[in-house]
Amino acid sequence: MSKESDRSPRLLVAKSSSFGPIASSAQTILHIVQETGMHASYCESWGVSRDELLATPESVATSAYTTYLLDCGLRGDDLTLIVALLACLLGYGEVGLWLKRMSLDPSSGIRTEGNPYQK
Repeated sequence: MSKESDRSPRLLVAKSSSFGPIASSAQTILHIVQETGMHASYCESWGVSRDELLATPESVATSAYTTYLLDCGLRGDDLTLIVALLACLLGYGEVGLWLKRMSLDPSSGIRTEGNPYQK
């Protein structure tokens, strides 16, 4: 749970010049809020409290990526920020596809049953 990582979509709202992109960005923010709650609940099921999550410092890589996204958004237009955000979105998609493939192999140890992230 990063307190900083959701700033990029909020910046995208500010950079947008019409209601369509604003609505799309607002939906992204709502999804982040929903997923953050789901993530915190999932961590709690493993014994990691919300307080522990919030107290855990971000990694250097996460901080650097967040800084990069905000820099792109502040220096460029909305398209610049969208392109910068795509790497993250595509990366999450690839991880999900990899997990799905790996879960088919019983020896992988990856299970999808009962996982709240599986759709």
